[in-house]
Amino acid sequence: MCNQLYKSFKRSLFAAVLIAAFAATSAAQVFVFRVTNVSLRVAYLRPTQCPLNVSLNAYITANGPGVVRYTFAHSEGPGILHDAGTHELVFRAAGTQRVNTTWTFNDLGAASHYEGWVAIRILSPNPLESSHTTGGFSLNCPRPIRAANNPEIPTVLPVGGRFRVTLNGFRVNHETADDALERDGPGDEVFLREDSFKINSAASVATLSREGSGSRGSIMHVRTGDAVPRDRPETGSLRFFYEGEIIRGGTAVVLFPVLWEWDSDRESQALGDKFLTMASDARLGRYVSHFITGPAGTRLEDFIKRGSEIGLSLNVTLGHGPLGLGEVGNRPIGMMKSGDRYVFDPQVLILTYEAADLISRTDFGHGPGIFEMHFKDDSDLQGDYTLFLQVQRLP
Repeated sequence: MCNQLYKSFKRSLFAAVLIAAFAATSAAQVFVFRVTNVSLRVAYLRPTQCPLNVSLNAYITANGPGVVRYTFAHSEGPGILHDAGTHELVFRAAGTQRVNTTWTFNDLGAASHYEGWVAIRILSPNPLESSHTTGGFSLNCPRPIRAANNPEIPTVLPVGGRFRVTLNGFRVNHETADDALERDGPGDEVFLREDSFKINSAASVATLSREGSGSRGSIMHVRTGDAVPRDRPETGSLRFFYEGEIIRGGTAVVLFPVLWEWDSDRESQALGDKFLTMASDARLGRYVSHFITGPAGTRLEDFIKRGSEIGLSLNVTLGHGPLGLGEVGNRPIGMMKSGDRYVFDPQVLILTYEAADLISRTDFGHGPGIFEMHFKDDSDLQGDYTLFLQVQRLP
């Protein structure tokens, strides 16, 4: 009797194992990577002369890890120049990611008005396309007026102005995280790295940093609540960035203002070299050249772009380190967690003639031309700094 019960138990156990294995296999087969939603927003559509640059910001939502292949599509229309290639986007987990591109409306021919749509089109893992309604736009792009005796020469000559750009000071909202031993001393040791360029409408790039691109300022010892200069960081004179002419439709000054946390002069300068490589990418020149000839912005936010928006390779990264506070070494403040790394996506200030002129005449709360740029780390790294910059128009 006991033997029969034992055999019956073994058969039941074997059946249960088979059922569990089948259920696990079925569950594993249930997940199918899909794009669940896409949307697209059109920016920079204002009346202006052609060529007109149009920025497209699209959002892709997926249900898990996988690779998405996509392209951009548009209605039929004259003079549209864009990258019609296929792109890939990697998802490490379910969520939404942003992608962007810039199109140029070169010439509308005899027309000065055009209505159409643009969309993001998912090619795989499943076909999906953003709404043509939300991607619709109405475009005014009058052709430039030419001199009657020579149609190749514009009647309006380029206009320029002289400007000065400075870092007035900064405030330490919260110092960066440190290990328990505070081996580099209490508080933060920071320095300003200067990377600045002058770019023309032909995408030619010239380095402006006075001591060579990536020149480092002196090390400053600060703690939470400190201001540099101590009395009024908004109106100090901590660092000179640029002084010279900016020509409307011809040139722009590009700045990468950022404070770096200093650990030791013995530490590797690998991140500094990577930052310079990223900032010197040819894609910066191409993006800014379109920015120069495109429609003028109307807000401060129009002139401050992320490196990812420009298309720069975000190669300034750190591992989490043994305590999750980042690997030891000099690093920029403003790094964010991305998977198993901390990544720096720089803020890029693009000063065309229109941008410099507008900022110099605007009071953002600290006086004409003075504005804030905020650099905040991931919560684990804790750093939080506000920089005060100023653009002044010179006689």
